[in-house]
Amino acid sequence: MIAIATAELKMMLRNRLVALSAILLPLAFGVYFVFFAEVGEAVALTAGMVAALTMATAGYVATTTTLAVRRETSMIKRLRSGAVSDGAILLGLTAPLTWISLIQAGLIMVGLTISSGSVPRSPLLLVVAATLLIAMLLGAAFVTSRFTRSAEQAQMTTLPVFMVVMGGVAWASLTDPGEFGPLRLVAPGGAFAELVRIGWNGGDLPSTVTALAVAVAWALVAGVAARRLFQWDRRS
Repeated sequence: MIAIATAELKMMLRNRLVALSAILLPLAFGVYFVFFAEVGEAVALTAGMVAALTMATAGYVATTTTLAVRRETSMIKRLRSGAVSDGAILLGLTAPLTWISLIQAGLIMVGLTISSGSVPRSPLLLVVAATLLIAMLLGAAFVTSRFTRSAEQAQMTTLPVFMVVMGGVAWASLTDPGEFGPLRLVAPGGAFAELVRIGWNGGDLPSTVTALAVAVAWALVAGVAARRLFQWDRRS
């Protein structure tokens, strides 16, 4: 798995499109909000939105592109002909982008903490929220890659899920917790935004448990869908 991940990282860095979408664009957004944007008291809102954008870009869009290209070039098929297990192959292919997106999200939150002087009340909850969101996004990437033939086509096939997730994050971030109740958490990404808000500003136990349950449910749904719909061989 480590050898596959290392090779994948090298190939990713050589691909300008993937490197741009996975590394430079998210970092540019993060740098802007950390050093130039007037965040004020909306630190948790900004952290949730920018971290979600980072993970959706690298953890979903770029991962979908990688999986589709590796499948269409028969790389995955060649790897399966060896002694490496299917799980190790998939972990190796997705590990670089997964870690890059999580590290970027972490750096953004640390940067916002330093620039705003606002310290999260529960950093561990922020880590859990990011882990559950990336799990959901990875599952979505496996599913979307089934309908994607090329890196260029990935820009279109990933757009619906990308917009839905970011819409869910925005809805949960911009509405008062008392509005719509648990309904605002149902949209993909909504529970992540709520967990970031609670992790940063604090919240009661029922709200935390509800948001965690919804986030876990979405991660499980995405995982099951990925297991059933991911396509190993080239599309005919």
